[in-house]
Amino acid sequence: MRKILVFLAFTIMLLTLAACNDNTDTINIDDVDINTALSSDAPTAEPEPIEPEPTEQPLPNESSGVFYHFYTLGFSVEFPAFWEGKFSVDNTSFELDEGPVDIAGIYHIATRDELYILHGFEYGGRILTLGRATGEHFTYDNAPIMAGGSIFLAQTGGYTYFVNFPSGVEHNTDDPYSEAAVEYLEMIGNWEPSHWDFLIDSFMLIDTTGTSLEQSGQPTDAEIEAFYNKAVEAMSWFRMASMPVDYEDTTTDEDGNIYYRVVVDGINSLADLEAHLHTIFATDIVEDLMDFRHHPVMYRDFDGVLHTVGGARGGDITRGDEVHEIIRTTREHHGYDFMVYRVIVDILGGENLDEVIDYELYDFSLSRVDGDWIFLNFNLVR
Repeated sequence: MRKILVFLAFTIMLLTLAACNDNTDTINIDDVDINTALSSDAPTAEPEPIEPEPTEQPLPNESSGVFYHFYTLGFSVEFPAFWEGKFSVDNTSFELDEGPVDIAGIYHIATRDELYILHGFEYGGRILTLGRATGEHFTYDNAPIMAGGSIFLAQTGGYTYFVNFPSGVEHNTDDPYSEAAVEYLEMIGNWEPSHWDFLIDSFMLIDTTGTSLEQSGQPTDAEIEAFYNKAVEAMSWFRMASMPVDYEDTTTDEDGNIYYRVVVDGINSLADLEAHLHTIFATDIVEDLMDFRHHPVMYRDFDGVLHTVGGARGGDITRGDEVHEIIRTTREHHGYDFMVYRVIVDILGGENLDEVIDYELYDFSLSRVDGDWIFLNFNLVR
C-alpha cells in the first residue's frame, strides 16, 4: 500500500510540473526594455520603436481597467481599475527646437491635496507624465524630458510617444504610512519596473483628424466651468437670493404677501423653473429645491406667470479664494460618463478676516444621464 501511495504522489507531482510549464505566460517586451529605460545605464543607441497603426476602431466595450483618451497627444492607454477616481490630469506643452512637446501629467489626487495642506506645495503626487514630441530622432540619451526615467511607447508618423517618470520623491515622506502615501505607493507599484507593462500593452494611437472635444461628445474644461457657474446661479435663487424681479410689477396673495414678477429669459412659469433645474441637477435635488416648506412660499404662479416674494441673505464673508479642479474618469470606451468638480475654499480668520486659517473641500459629482450632464450632488460653497 505504501508503494502505491508513493507512486501516486510522484505521478501527481510530475503532472503538476508539466501543467505549470505549459501554462506559464512570458511577457515579451523586447521592443521596450523597461528595466534599462528606468536605470541610470540607459542605452545610447536609438531604441527599436513600436509602430502601431492609427485606427478609428472603437475601443473594447468591456475592460478591466480605466481607458483614458488623450486627444491632445493622439493616443489612449488603459490604467489599472483601482486607479479609477484616484488620479487626475494636468495638460500642458513646451517647445523644443524640433517643435512642440505636448504632455499630460498624471497625479494622485489625495497626495497632491495632502502635500498642499502640509506644505503649501501645489504640484506633488505626480505618478507619471505621458507625452508626444515632434520628431522620431530621440534616444534615451536625448529624450524629450531628461529628468527621471523614460520609456518610448512608439516612434512613428513624425512623433515620439513616451512616458516619463518623476526624478524625485512625490509623496509625503514626513508620514510615509499616511493613507495617501500608502495609496500612492500602491498605484506606482513601489516602482517595480514590470508594474508599468500596462502602458505598453494598452497603448493605442487614435485618429484625431478633424475631431474636437465637442464633436466627440466630451465637454471641455471651459464648458464644465460654465456649467458649474450655471448651477451656482440656479442654486443661489433658492439659497442666496431670489431670482431677478420687476419691482414695479407686483401681486398680493390671499394673506397680503407681496409677490414680484420674475424676469429671467426663458423662465416664465413655475413649470419652466422646474424644467430648468432638471437640466442641471439630479431629480432628488430638484425635488428638494421645489419643496416649499415655509409660508409664504418662495415661488408661485399668478395667472400662469412666475412670481417670488423676494429676499436675500448675502454671502459668507469668512470664505476666501477658491481653487477649482476637474477630475475626469472614463467608464465607457466612447467618452466620459462621470467626473468630479472639486472646489477648495479658503476659510478666513483673524481680526480683519485677512488670515487663511483653514480650508473646506467640496466634491460635486457630474454624470451623463440620457445624454445630458447633471450634478448628482451640489451646494453653495460660500
